[in-house]
Amino acid sequence: LTLIGSVCYAGGIVTVDLYAREMDGKLLAGMQFVATFFISIMFALLFEDVPATIDSRLVIEFGYLIIFATLFAQLLFTYGMKYVSSEKAGMIFLLESVSAMVLGIFFLKETVYLVQAAGSVLIIMAIVIQDRAEKQNN
Repeated sequence: LTLIGSVCYAGGIVTVDLYAREMDGKLLAGMQFVATFFISIMFALLFEDVPATIDSRLVIEFGYLIIFATLFAQLLFTYGMKYVSSEKAGMIFLLESVSAMVLGIFFLKETVYLVQAAGSVLIIMAIVIQDRAEKQNN
């Protein structure tokens, strides 16, 4: 599942890299949003139970996910891809898990395990090594 997710993630970066400079960013983000909506609905109907009741809390939670975690994130992603290469974007996206861990520590008082800390250090080292290798080649 992780491998499939990684391939899809890389495919998304390369696809946006190809079209972000040619298309309107809002249109491209909108197309991604609609595609994400239909794919999510399809998988939700296949694997999830329909909630027995729909209350205001559920509507607020879905509204947050739709607006901030999907639409706003897609707009920022598409906008940012106009200014960086797909290689740089891939390296930046590696920091997602590191930043999630750091934010979890500060805001949610999460416990950090040695494996998580080691993984974060390895990710940061990989980014530094890649950046230095890129600077030496230029």
